[in-house]
Amino acid sequence: MTRIGPDGEPAQGWYPEQCLSLEDAVRAYTLGSATAERARNRRGTLAAGKDADFVVLSPDPFPRPAEALRETCVAMTVVGGRVTFEAGT
Repeated sequence: MTRIGPDGEPAQGWYPEQCLSLEDAVRAYTLGSATAERARNRRGTLAAGKDADFVVLSPDPFPRPAEALRETCVAMTVVGGRVTFEAGT
């Protein structure tokens, strides 16, 4: 999203014209990947009847600034509709 390393360099980001919004990055990794593997009818979005593989992030990264993404943690992982990881348990 920022193309800036953990050390804050480069200040303007590496090739800043190639930055993606969080929404575009998530879409590329979800729906984009499902499209590439020709599995849009089974994966890529959360919908009834589709594979339920997803993570729950905490705190919600969408309303936060891009720099705060490093503070986001996985709170839960669901694979095949079953919880496979839950933080704090």
